[in-house]
Amino acid sequence: MTDTTVVLDDTHLAAAAELKQIMVEEKQLAARKDAAKKILAEILTEVGQTAVDSDGVIWASMKAGASRWDAELAKRTLPPKMLELISVSTPDKDLAKEILPPALYNACTKPGAPTIQAAR
Repeated sequence: MTDTTVVLDDTHLAAAAELKQIMVEEKQLAARKDAAKKILAEILTEVGQTAVDSDGVIWASMKAGASRWDAELAKRTLPPKMLELISVSTPDKDLAKEILPPALYNACTKPGAPTIQAAR
C-alpha cells in the first residue's frame, strides 16, 4: 500500500503554487475573453465582417462556425441506400450504462491517464 500524501519540498511547492495560480488566471482570462467577445458581437453581426481601428489595423473578425457532423440530419437527408452505406453497429455507452449492472459496465471501461490538479 502506498502513502497517499506527500510533503512538498521547496521546488515542488513552487510548482504546485504555479499550477494553482495558472488555473486561477485561466479562469479569469476565460471570463475576460467571453466579455470582450460579447461586446464585439454588438458590431460584428455577420460572417465576414472585420473590425478595424481608425488606422485600418484589423483587431477582430466574424468567422463562420465550424461544420459539425449531425447523424440525425443525415438520417433525414440521405436516401436509405446511402444511409446504409455509411452506417455501423457499435455498442453504445449511454445505453450500456442504462441497461447493464454497474459491475459489467465498469468491466467495459478503461482508466484514463492520471492527471495532476491544483487544490482549490
